[in-house]
Amino acid sequence: MKTHLALILMVLCTACTKNNSGVTKEQEIRQMLNENGGVARVAATHRQYIEQGKVRFPNVSAEAWQKLDNEVSVICEELLEVNIRIYADNFTQDELHEVHVFYNSPVGKKFFSQFSRLQQESAQKNLPLAQKFESAYLRTVRDAGYDTKSMTGE
Repeated sequence: MKTHLALILMVLCTACTKNNSGVTKEQEIRQMLNENGGVARVAATHRQYIEQGKVRFPNVSAEAWQKLDNEVSVICEELLEVNIRIYADNFTQDELHEVHVFYNSPVGKKFFSQFSRLQQESAQKNLPLAQKFESAYLRTVRDAGYDTKSMTGE
């Protein structure tokens, strides 16, 4: 029991350790994630989806859309907390500080300003290769005598 308690206290102290600037690990991660705009992009995407839904489904009440928007806010906060834990579990305080410095450098700012576009371009240009892989995969499975119709929705 004492060992478990000591371990829990050690983990909590490590997770909440302050760096030289007095910022906790979680605070630094939260700041980084907010600065790089990832959480805001997720929220904006969901809200855009809601706006499109309002046009497609005009019989859904404004109150229902507002309730959904409120749920999105809660989900985005949960998303932030999950990602804070992931970063905290995988980076030391010093490493996080170095990442944060990079985020705020000219190259880091350029990287994050281009990140979404780079992901979209990558996905777009890699789609033919993904389709090529899928075709080869399905052909291999079919050639072995399996029915792939349920896999392709045919």
